[in-house]
Parts: sequence; structure tokens; C-alpha cells
Amino acid sequence: MPALPGRSSRRREAIIDYFGKQAAIFEQLGAQLAVIANAIGTFTALLAGAGLAVAAWFVLVWVIAAAVVGRAARVRGRGGLAWFGLALVLTPLLAGFLLLLFPPE
Repeated sequence: MPALPGRSSRRREAIIDYFGKQAAIFEQLGAQLAVIANAIGTFTALLAGAGLAVAAWFVLVWVIAAAVVGRAARVRGRGGLAWFGLALVLTPLLAGFLLLLFPPE
């Protein structure tokens, strides 16, 4: 291979070596991403098999937990319906934590 004008052979070899190492790193990263994508695909297929049953239980637990936050807010003198809605939009855990930050009225 002819030398590049103005560049030494050693410099060219260093550049080729650097990009060769970078290619190896990206090849390893690609292999790891393929493993992760395969795991996600398997998990998604399992959920799709369970489908509506899993989704229904998740929604049911979410709504019950939001109702518990709303009831706790009402007991503490806050607007129960507003806190229930907040728990539905955010998460019941986060809304419950926020409720605990406010003193009872």
C-alpha cells in the first residue's frame, strides 16, 4: 500500500490500528445489544401470551392503590378525589409519598 503524502508509515499504521480497535469494540457492543434485544423480544412474547390477563391485573392493582391514596387524603383532610386522580396520572406510590409530605388539615 503506498504511503499517504505527508504521512509516515508508522502514523498510518497507528490510525489503522486505532480504527481496527474501534471496529472490534462496536462489534462486541452489537453482539451485546443483540442479546438484550432477544431477551426483550422473549419477554414481550411471554407478556403477549398472557396478554389481557396481565394487563387487567396491573390496571386493577393500580386503580385500587390510587383509591387507597384518595381515601388516605380524605382522612387527612385533603380532597380525596383530586388525590385519587393525581395517583392515577402519576403513580400511586409517588402520590402517596407526596401526600405524606403535606401535614394533615
